[in-house]
Amino acid sequence: MLRSLVGSEMCIRDRAALQRRLFEEAGRKANKLGIELKQERGQLQKVEGRLEKVHEQVEAAERECALLRQQNAELTSGSDHLRRQVSGLKEAARTSKLHMRKN
Repeated sequence: MLRSLVGSEMCIRDRAALQRRLFEEAGRKANKLGIELKQERGQLQKVEGRLEKVHEQVEAAERECALLRQQNAELTSGSDHLRRQVSGLKEAARTSKLHMRKN
């Protein structure tokens, strides 16, 4: 019976030591994961900062494009107006030449 008790105590002792080692190992892994998570968060914050800057640049480019489209429309309108004036002047010149030939 004494041997049985000693064996039982050894089993309990070994189980407690195993649990302690597993607990310590789990703690080390948790600490390592915590450090990695902190590093990942830092990288994520950097990426978010760069993304915000890019977003601002895109918005600025979109505003610039809208302005350029407006200017293009104004230039096209002015160009069309000038074409009509030139056509009118050419027609007036032809009419004037015809009148001069008749006289």
